[in-house]
Amino acid sequence: MRCHDDEASQYFGMLSGSKGTTTGSSPLTAASSVRSAAPIAWALVALLGAGALAVALSWPGAAHLGTRVIGDGGDSPQFLWNLWWVHGWLEGRHGLFFTTLLLWPIGANLA
Repeated sequence: MRCHDDEASQYFGMLSGSKGTTTGSSPLTAASSVRSAAPIAWALVALLGAGALAVALSWPGAAHLGTRVIGDGGDSPQFLWNLWWVHGWLEGRHGLFFTTLLLWPIGANLA
């Protein structure tokens, strides 16, 4: 009975470029220098493509991101306020879970 572990080690040895039980050099070593820059280029192409697609699909709103809130008026203003409030908390201007801007003068618990 023949053991398949020897065949597997030879196969994976060829893929990794080690010379263990294989003879000669790996067929992948010549292409490895060419493929080293390919993942970075593909990642850049994917990032630019996704950004262009996002702008194209939200175009009327993408032109006015600094002046308008995108949405139907339901929860969109609340989400914007939440982002503004957390930004102020990160800067150390106020606490995270309590505000006097709501239900003045008593204030409101935001937790």
